[in-house]
Amino acid sequence: MVAGYWIPNFFLWLIWKNRWLHKFKIQGDTMPPQPLIKDEIKGNLLGTLVTIPLTSFLFYKMYSVGKPNKPPIQDKLNKTAEEEEEEKNAQHRVGWSNLRFRGTSNCSLWDYIWMISVGYFVYDFGFYWMHRTLHTSTFYKKIHSTHHKFYATVGVAASYAHPIENLLQSLLWHLPIALAGYMKGDLPPGVFCAYSVFRWLETVDAHCGYSLPFSPFTLLPIFGGAAHHDDHHSMVDGNFGASVIWDKLFGTAMEPMDKPALS
Repeated sequence: MVAGYWIPNFFLWLIWKNRWLHKFKIQGDTMPPQPLIKDEIKGNLLGTLVTIPLTSFLFYKMYSVGKPNKPPIQDKLNKTAEEEEEEKNAQHRVGWSNLRFRGTSNCSLWDYIWMISVGYFVYDFGFYWMHRTLHTSTFYKKIHSTHHKFYATVGVAASYAHPIENLLQSLLWHLPIALAGYMKGDLPPGVFCAYSVFRWLETVDAHCGYSLPFSPFTLLPIFGGAAHHDDHHSMVDGNFGASVIWDKLFGTAMEPMDKPALS
C-alpha cells in the first residue's frame, strides 16, 4: 500500500498544492470538502497499520486451504539444476494458490505479465458486476453512496467506501491473483506484490482528478484514464468497470462529459 497508494498520493498532493499540471485537472478548481479528505487519510492510516495486517492474515489462511497442485519432482537420478531448484521451491508452496515466501523465483518477465493480467482482468470482471449491482436502488443509498461523497475525485478517494464494500473489494482483489498462482503452479511474493502495486496505482490514477497524457492508464485504450472514472463520479451512473472493456460489452459506457474550462 505504501508504494502504490501513499507515495503516489504524496506526489499528487504536491502537484495540487503547487498547481503544477493544473491544465490537466479535470474539474478545474473544484475539490471535495477538506474534512472528507482528512477523514479518509485518517482511515487509511488506520488501515495501513491495523486493518491490512489483520486481513492479510485472513487471506493467507484462504490461500493456504488445500494442497499445492504442483507437487515436488519425484526422486530420480541425475536431476538438472533447474529441477533441483524447482524441488526446493515446491517444498515451500502452501495451499491451492501455491503461495510461497521462500525459495528462488523461477517466474520470467512473461510470467509476471500474464499472471498480473489474469489477476487484473478477472478482478475487473467481478468488480464491474459488483459495482453495477451497488448502483441499484437496493444497495446504493445504504452502501455505495459512501464512496460517492467524493463528487470530485482525488487520489485518496480510491479506498473510501462502506465497510461492506471494502470487504467485497478485498475478496475481489485477492482471489484473482490466487487463481493465477493456481494456473502457474507457483505464486512467489514478487508476483503478488507487483500485482498489488499495479492495482493500487490503477485505482489511485482513476481517482486522481488529473487526466495526465503521459499516464499509462491514459495512453492504453483499455483503461480510459482518470476522465473515464471522473465521469462516473460526476453522473453517478455508467462506466462501472476499472477498464472500459465490460462497459463497452454490456452497454454501460458513457459518452465523455464536458468539464470546466481549464486554465
